[in-house]
Amino acid sequence: MNKEGQVTIFIILGILIVISIIIYFFLYGDPDSVNPKSEVPENFVGSCVEESLEKAIRKILENGGEISPNFTISYRDLNYTYLCYQADYYQSCYNLRPMLEFQIEEEIRENTITEVEKCLEDLESDLKSKGFEVSSFGEMEYEINILPGFIEYSLRENIIASKEGTSQTLNNFDGEYNTYLHRLIQVTRDVINSEAQFCNFEYNGYMLLYPELDIKRIDVDGSKLYNIRYRDSNENFKFAVRSCAFAPGV
Repeated sequence: MNKEGQVTIFIILGILIVISIIIYFFLYGDPDSVNPKSEVPENFVGSCVEESLEKAIRKILENGGEISPNFTISYRDLNYTYLCYQADYYQSCYNLRPMLEFQIEEEIRENTITEVEKCLEDLESDLKSKGFEVSSFGEMEYEINILPGFIEYSLRENIIASKEGTSQTLNNFDGEYNTYLHRLIQVTRDVINSEAQFCNFEYNGYMLLYPELDIKRIDVDGSKLYNIRYRDSNENFKFAVRSCAFAPGV
């Protein structure tokens, strides 16, 4: 057989294979269509949860670790939340948030849990719109853990998605959100401990040791307003301290 004849045969075989594949999918559909994992529900929920976390962390950074602070000092239309305070003059401040990291974890969880529940509801609605029968059982478990470089969220709920006689149980939606919040909390703790013990925090020397940080302090009416920024992320944690304040006129 000459070369032209061989080429013709290969072309015909290729066309037949393509036609066979098209006919197969037309008659039987996508074999993965009964598997909700092909829809990547973990990614669907993850994107939704991370959007909620982003908003909560922004508030946390702006408000000294609280979503809705109530003990603040105002300066140039910005509110700074007191984390260490002493009402009397010449005396060092008391740490108002001795368990700051734990309290922030709870603040984030409480602020985002309603939106996280909505994320799971949206997932169920999305699967139903694609022809799946969806049911869920048990209570949702949702926890926040602040770690170096990221926030780890643990999200569990049992969701069963069924289609064409095949079912899949989805119950693990754990994920991570990148943030330097852990480091900023560490620095804030150092500031508070120093102010409570020595009535001062040497932030210039601290920045020499840790050049990735940009720390600014403003003295206003006996209070010190701190802005701690992580340079790589531009995340800025701000709060207020009133420690060893001088009496008026001194």
